[in-house]
Amino acid sequence: MRPARAGVLHVQRGAVWATRRGPHAANAGAAGGDDVLRAGQRLRLHAGDVLVLEPIAVPGTPAQRVALHWQPAADTRWATEVARPASELQRALRDAVRAGGQLLRGTAAWAGHRLGPCRDARCLHDA
Repeated sequence: MRPARAGVLHVQRGAVWATRRGPHAANAGAAGGDDVLRAGQRLRLHAGDVLVLEPIAVPGTPAQRVALHWQPAADTRWATEVARPASELQRALRDAVRAGGQLLRGTAAWAGHRLGPCRDARCLHDA
């Protein structure tokens, strides 16, 4: 297996011996070593990683066919260059509409006060 994009390999059923490129004896479980992955476990891979998988029988459990699921990582460029700015723009437009409504209500209230009938001495003084 050599993924073109980063992602996560999920063992859904069975067990596999996973060998990554690199030294193995002193590096088991590290980026260049070997791993035994059982059902429910996940392994993160980077684009271009080399991984060899072999189905194995785990002692104490019956042999099973292996079922794997590959989930590519989300495209972070899309998130940072498009999705996040679009979300920020949506929030800004919503705030602008809210502020515009408050401005119209405030202006109407102010105009109504300024143009309304004068009922006390303050009106005559303000005018």
